[in-house]
Amino acid sequence: MRTIVLFSLLSAAALFAFGQATHMQSWMDRGKREYRLSHFVEAATNFQKAVTENPSDVNARLFLASAHTLQYTPGEESEENRRQLSKARAEYKAVLQLDPANQQALSALATLSFYETYSLLDEAARAEKLDEARDFARRLAGAHPSMKEGHYLVGAFAEQKWNLADPKARGELGGTLDEGIGAMRRALEIDSADTDAMRYLSMMLRQRADLRNTAAEHEQEIAEADRWEKQAADLERKRRPTSLTSATVLHEQDNSISFDVNPQALHQAETLILPFSLPPPPPPLRPPPPPPSR
Repeated sequence: MRTIVLFSLLSAAALFAFGQATHMQSWMDRGKREYRLSHFVEAATNFQKAVTENPSDVNARLFLASAHTLQYTPGEESEENRRQLSKARAEYKAVLQLDPANQQALSALATLSFYETYSLLDEAARAEKLDEARDFARRLAGAHPSMKEGHYLVGAFAEQKWNLADPKARGELGGTLDEGIGAMRRALEIDSADTDAMRYLSMMLRQRADLRNTAAEHEQEIAEADRWEKQAADLERKRRPTSLTSATVLHEQDNSISFDVNPQALHQAETLILPFSLPPPPPPLRPPPPPPSR
C-alpha cells in the first residue's frame, strides 16, 4: 500500500511539472510572436508570465529584460521610461544571479549604465555611472576573454571617461587611457576588421600623446593613431555598398532570414536583421564610435 501511495504521489508531481513546463512554453511562444512583430509591451506581458511559471529559466528572463530594454529610450526623462529601465536592469541582474558569467546580461548592464549618462547633468554622477558601466564591461571581458565585445566596451568607456573629465584633471587619467588602449588592442586582435575599435584606438592614442614627456614619444603615438585612422577609412570605403536590390525576407516558420542582395551590399543588409534575432534576445547596441579625427 505504501508503495502504491508513493508511486501515486510521484506520478502526480511529474504530471504537475510537465503541465507547468507546457504552460510556460506557451507563454514563451506567445511572447516570441509579439517580439518578432516589435510588440514589446505585449511581449513583456507574456514573458513575465513565463518567468512567473519558472523564475529560474535564464532564457525567459533574458527575453523579458530585452522586451523592457527595447521600450527604453536613452536620455528621455519620463516616469515610464525610467520604469522600463529599472525593470530591464532588474531582470538582467536576476539572470546574473542564476548565471554570473552570462554574456547578454553583462553586456546589456554595461551598455544600459552608459545610456543612463545621457540623462545626467551632474558630472560626478555621470562619472560614477561610467565607472559602473566599465565594471560590468570588465566582468564581461574577464568572463569571455576570447570575445571582443567586453574588451571593446572597456576601451570605449575609458575614452568616454577621458572626454568627461575636466581638462585640468586629465593628467591623472593616464592609467585609464592605458587600460582603454590595451583593451581596444585586444578587441582588434580578436576582430582585425572592427573599424569602430580602430577609431576609438586612434582617438585614445592622440589623447595619450598629449601626456607624453618628449616630442619623439608624442610623434610616435600620433603616427600610430594616423595609421589606425587610415586603416578604418580604407576598410569602410571598401565596404560601401553600390546598391541594395531587395529587402530582407523573414521566414515565419523557422525564424530564419534570407537576403537577395548585391553581395557588395551585404554588410549594409546585415543591420536589418537585429529586430528578428531569436533566441537569445540581442543586448542593447554598443556605444557609438568617435567621429574621424579629420
